[in-house]
Parts: sequence; structure tokens; C-alpha cells
Amino acid sequence: MKKNLGLKIFIIILVLLTICFVTAFIGFSVKRDVSLSKNLWGGYEYQKEYVLEQDVFLMSLDKLSGTAGERLAIVPEKSFHGRSFARMNSSPNTIAEYKQNPEKASKIILTDGSFYPIEVKGILKKGTRFQTYKLEEHYQYSLFGYDLLDKNLYYYVKIIDGEFAGAIATIEDISFHYEEDGIFKYEPEELLVSPNFSN
Repeated sequence: MKKNLGLKIFIIILVLLTICFVTAFIGFSVKRDVSLSKNLWGGYEYQKEYVLEQDVFLMSLDKLSGTAGERLAIVPEKSFHGRSFARMNSSPNTIAEYKQNPEKASKIILTDGSFYPIEVKGILKKGTRFQTYKLEEHYQYSLFGYDLLDKNLYYYVKIIDGEFAGAIATIEDISFHYEEDGIFKYEPEELLVSPNFSN
């Protein structure tokens, strides 16, 4: 009986030490809703409508991340070149290539000839409207929270028109980014998105 109790205590200690080790080297993240903080919205405004100036992709991020639930991002063609903006997610090279051969266009070919798949949910047409929905601030800590490794903002919108009306997606990939007060903020990339002045 005492031997079994000692083994259980040893296993518990081993598990706790493993958790501490992982936390120290990988860290943990914390996120909070900052939608009401006007100064963090950058060039966007909370609950305001915007309209797409070009056709773009609606991408699913979960094929690569393996996370539960579906996370979506609005992403331009890989070949798009506007201002220096934050490209966070992959997409097919062009919409024309994707329409011609969706399966081939949905593979990112690496230099060694291998590839990884990306998932296109669909194409959002020029003129599609969306409304800013939520702003989240993510913190990445390490070593039991003593060191702040990273801090990022994620801009969420609700699509208003078309097949994907009601879907929630992020817009960093169609936005220009700039650093202010130690964090990257975003504003509309004018070739891709603009305020809906008719609203």
C-alpha cells in the first residue's frame, strides 16, 4: 500500500515538474477583449462598415494550426503588392489560378519540392461589405509570467454580404500595419478595403 502511495506521489511530482519545464520554455498566452479601446483600433473604427475594393480569399486557418473550431481570415492573392503590410497567412498566387485549378493552387510548394496544404473557403467579391466586430489583445508570456515575449492585436469583422454573410474573420492580411506605443496597429490597405461611406 505504502509502495503504491509513494509511486503515485512520484508520478504527481513528475507531472508537475514537466508542466513547470514546458511553461518555462514555451510560456503561455493571455487574451482580452479591447473592442471599446478606441486608441487600439488604429485606422479602423469599432462597429463601422467597410467594403472590399478587390476580390480576395476567405481562408480557413485550421488546416495548418490544427486548432478546434474554425478560424477564418480575409487574405489577398499571394501576388498582391500594395504598401508594406503584414502578411500573416498564406493564399493561392492569384484568384484566376485558383479558379482554374483549385486543388493545385491550394498547395504551397517549398524549395525542396514538398508542399503544405491551405484551405480556401471561398472568394469574397469586390463590393462585399463587412463590419468591425471585435478587437482582441494577445499577450505571450514565458518563465511563469515573468517575461512578456510578445503582444499582438487581432481585428475581427463580421461579413455582411454574399455566401459567407455572418461569418467572423480576421483582417490583418488586408491591412497596412504600423508600430505605435510598442504594439502593431492596423489600418485599411487602400487598394483592398475602404470605409463604406454610403452607410
